[in-house]
Amino acid sequence: MKNYIYGIFLAFICFMTPIYAEISPLVQPSITLNQLPYAPIHDAQIMNGSLYLSVEDLAALTYGTYESTDSGEKLTIQNQQITYVMNEYAVYISGIRKSIHNVPTALNGVTYLPIEVLDLISYPYTLSEDQLNLQVIPLLPYSTAIDQPTSHHLFKTTYKDFSEVLGNIMDEASFSNLISTAKTNNCYISLMNATYKDKCFEELTQIIKNDKRQVSVHLRQLDCSKKTPVLSRLITLPINYKMKTDGLQITMGDKTTTHSLFWSTYYPFQEDPLMIDLEKSLDVMVMRNIYAYYREQYDLKDDLNTSPIITVQTGRSEQMRYHVYLEQAIEHTDYQVVIYRMTTGSTIQYYIDLLRT
Repeated sequence: MKNYIYGIFLAFICFMTPIYAEISPLVQPSITLNQLPYAPIHDAQIMNGSLYLSVEDLAALTYGTYESTDSGEKLTIQNQQITYVMNEYAVYISGIRKSIHNVPTALNGVTYLPIEVLDLISYPYTLSEDQLNLQVIPLLPYSTAIDQPTSHHLFKTTYKDFSEVLGNIMDEASFSNLISTAKTNNCYISLMNATYKDKCFEELTQIIKNDKRQVSVHLRQLDCSKKTPVLSRLITLPINYKMKTDGLQITMGDKTTTHSLFWSTYYPFQEDPLMIDLEKSLDVMVMRNIYAYYREQYDLKDDLNTSPIITVQTGRSEQMRYHVYLEQAIEHTDYQVVIYRMTTGSTIQYYIDLLRT
């Protein structure tokens, strides 16, 4: 009897050893995001030969959201809701059951999902054969309410053509090319211009009062102490703004600043493209100041690529990009700060991230 019990005990040890080895790899899986190193919130794991990531990291990598409530857990990526039950060989994508080869599991109080979950929602990534190197370039944040320029408030100007708007900044060939490119890429054109500033500020005061949507910004965290910046989680700050006599007052988290510059913004596809789009002018001012906040927080430099013109690409989510570099870097490397604007019926959410160009 004693030998029988010892035999069972030894068999149990032999069974458990390879599993323990797989959930505690000697080499920690590495993650690359936007072609830069990513420091996970919770260590990535190799279990049963598959890469597992925490639900918090899956959300951070994809501009998704993760919720844990008394009724259960939910991960939302690209407007697709992913729910799951621990140790069940299935997940539910927007309520539809999908079979998986590796089960959701909890480790040290952290929920982990196998990387194959991204396959179920057709989310692109690259993974090495040994499961130790993951590369992700996130898709645009998914707006459920697409911007409609036809619904915007427009301010009538006396300009006869774009030479009156852009002629003091660039020659005719350059601004003709700018307008053509903006049309091709479905972009707004914005520039600092004080000509109609006071009257536009008056109208923006009422527009802001009438807009009841909640506004927030999700900022990618950076560690710039190393040769190459290391990305990590997104943190969320509320944004509040209002028009003052001396400009737009913006509060992000616990920091309040006032910005007197007016970015007059035009949409080349409008019936009268020389009318100032007031909603988009406001968006540009907010996005521009979110960028300035981020640039100063991480001491990013942009003096090599300055431009008096901002273009904002429209689509499922709008985006604005700036070329930056790190002054302390040994070798000069170009990066882009990208600001996305994502909207729902009740919210405006901005995302700010860093990419290697």
